[in-house]
Amino acid sequence: MRIPKAIIYANFAPYDNAGNILDFFVENFLFVAHFSFQFHKLGKAKQKNTLTIYKRGQQAYRLTFFNLSVPESLLYFLLPITGTLFLLQLLWWIFLLRIRGNKFDYFFSVNALTAWLGIILKKIGIVNETIFWIWDYYPTQGNSLEVKIMRSLYWHLDKFGAQESTHTFFLSAKLQKIRKKFGLFPENKSHPVIPIGANVKPIKLMRKSIPTIGYLGVIKQSQGLDLLVDTLPKILKNLPDLKIEIVGSGPYEDKLKKRLKYYQKIVKFYGYIESLEKVTKIMKKWSIGVATYTPTTNNPAYFADPSKIKTYLSVGVPVICTNVTPFSNEINKSKAGIVVDYHDKANFIRSVGNLIKFQTKYSKSALKLARKYNYKRIYKNFFKNQNKLSSIM
Repeated sequence: MRIPKAIIYANFAPYDNAGNILDFFVENFLFVAHFSFQFHKLGKAKQKNTLTIYKRGQQAYRLTFFNLSVPESLLYFLLPITGTLFLLQLLWWIFLLRIRGNKFDYFFSVNALTAWLGIILKKIGIVNETIFWIWDYYPTQGNSLEVKIMRSLYWHLDKFGAQESTHTFFLSAKLQKIRKKFGLFPENKSHPVIPIGANVKPIKLMRKSIPTIGYLGVIKQSQGLDLLVDTLPKILKNLPDLKIEIVGSGPYEDKLKKRLKYYQKIVKFYGYIESLEKVTKIMKKWSIGVATYTPTTNNPAYFADPSKIKTYLSVGVPVICTNVTPFSNEINKSKAGIVVDYHDKANFIRSVGNLIKFQTKYSKSALKLARKYNYKRIYKNFFKNQNKLSSIM
């Protein structure tokens, strides 16, 4: 039974449906206003911000509006301008929706900037409740001056959002712990932890005829794809028919393509694909999913719950990841993949070979772990004690 409620959900591409959170809203709410903003440049085409309206589980219409595209080198320097533009556009479109008779029960955000706006909307009576699902921790150390300044300002918004939102949740216990450590969150106060969900697909497990290593996500240097490139010559000696597929785009894409220019016959770049259905179809061919985050001090992956890993697991794709992500402990325990040290290239090469050799066994474990995080079950906790909504979900 669908919840007779309306929700505003604001996020940044390509994370709008990370962990199937947008799917959950569309499936369960009568009215969903989904705002998607651009941050990193994803692909060559000029991208716009969008507002998509869903009614009774179906897309009613989509509107596009202005996006100030800036070079990656100026991304943080111009963040006050782009951030203000995001907020003004959100306010304008929500105001238009409101005067057309739409009433909103919830404002849902995973970002401190939009969470701040949600609180303002609540104070002026546009929404009844705000939900802030805290996804990230952005270290200030190890960055350029402009990045440090922007991240410091973000922390003020983050603290305000966590304290003033009607409901605050964390993606991982580590995210809450680090805020308490730096005095941004009271030591004696705790909020629930709700991890990224997974959507297990019906799939017949069988050995892939062509060994394929895949990557899904924003292409950034911190994602650690250089480890695959550095070891590729030796991997190919043992697996000469290996294929590599990369779904996504981002600031490191051009450099990565240059590094892989001698392997064009075996490497395919799909670019950014919005449709999760299309992504799933591609991923079902993969033997291994890569999540080799770099062990740098300013890598947010140390504290986050990686949506790419949950997506790999949901289609029975075992993972090769570094111990940077806290979720690596679960990968280890469940045998849903192999955890490697980023600097141990020999171990990475061996691990790729073992995952290919025993892929059916690892795939079964991957699906088993994914079922533990069924998004349809765990996301109910966002609304568990609110107007008895959980009883009708």
